[in-house]
Amino acid sequence: MFTKTLFLAEKILAILTVFLLPTQLALHFWPSYAFVFGIRVDYLSPSIYLTDILVFCLVFFWFINDRINFINFFKHYKLKIFLFVLFVFFNLFFSTFFWISFWKWAKVIEMVLFSLYIYFRKDFVEQKNLLTSLFISAGSFSLIGISQFLLGRTTGLFYFLGERTFNSMTPGIALVEIYGRDFIRIYSTFSHPNSLAGFLGGIILLLLYTKDSLRWKRILIILICFIAFFLTFSLSATMSLFVVILLLKTNPLKKLERKIVLTVCTLSLTLSLLLPLVSRTFYTQFNFMGKKYTERIDLAYVSGSMISSHFFQGVGLNNFIINLPKHNGVFTYQWILQPVHNSFLLIFSETGFIGLAVYFLSFLKLLRTKYFLIFLFILITGMVDHYWLTLQQNLLLSSFLVGLSLKRLKM
Repeated sequence: MFTKTLFLAEKILAILTVFLLPTQLALHFWPSYAFVFGIRVDYLSPSIYLTDILVFCLVFFWFINDRINFINFFKHYKLKIFLFVLFVFFNLFFSTFFWISFWKWAKVIEMVLFSLYIYFRKDFVEQKNLLTSLFISAGSFSLIGISQFLLGRTTGLFYFLGERTFNSMTPGIALVEIYGRDFIRIYSTFSHPNSLAGFLGGIILLLLYTKDSLRWKRILIILICFIAFFLTFSLSATMSLFVVILLLKTNPLKKLERKIVLTVCTLSLTLSLLLPLVSRTFYTQFNFMGKKYTERIDLAYVSGSMISSHFFQGVGLNNFIINLPKHNGVFTYQWILQPVHNSFLLIFSETGFIGLAVYFLSFLKLLRTKYFLIFLFILITGMVDHYWLTLQQNLLLSSFLVGLSLKRLKM
């Protein structure tokens, strides 16, 4: 009887956790190292999210209810786990600020455990239940965002899900001008519209993959998510989704076509890593660009400076921002307290060449799974933004997708 209760509790908790992936309710701590130029930087703040607690509860249930597989996994992959731990200690040793890296590595380990949980327990919880929960959640949180656009402000009803309070007059809020009038780019419960767009883009593609899920309700959820997606007015995510949906029409791609796509992606990624080398020239030739783009070029240039001085070891995971004052950019915008808007440059800067190689090879493996095009979308958007590495909801979704995509191995 007690065992059945534990199994039922795990199923309910797993479905609830997946439903709450878009939330950002958290307790933030503000130690001295979370301030740069006296400004609080969210990326440096140790935080405990509601979803963190739920994930660790799931891992606990996994250990209790499926102890044999749990232990066998760590025995089977003990060499790889040892190498991973060795690399973590290596990165921590060379980190500019130890504790910032320490908390970020704790987050990485949490996401790995979440992926492993989904990987091992998706059959027990039932994948259909997990997907249904995720899709209903995406539709619900999309409606929150759509309401924000119509109201011109936040709804004020979902604070405990992570909705912040702002309107179109709030300084720093992302706006879009339509026929001479400013409108809010929707946030829902996310910290930025681009992050929301990336999340919804992944959900939309997953909905298109799972054609039998929810039947006619699936069409309604796709429509709601599409409306919310476009109301983020995220150019990079929109272009990426357009390209991937075109490829989805020919899915499954033939072997040659898949190789061509992978080759183009590899070349594009390589070129994006060369951006720090051409930042000055790029700005000289295209100096008509707005501030948003010049700031991104500046951050790319600074990432190149960090890479050149910490090529193999990096500056330490999540140490990019705290190192910004030490490096002059093209325009010396030292007040841009953000990570570089390229996930691969960010990994290179913070974990060095070894970390970049591991991250890239892991991506290549994911691009060979059944969710190839979803990970392609993540790769493309990752070349122009950082939210897949830095923001809670996007980290959780990508970890969920990794666990969902990998085939079960016998141990």
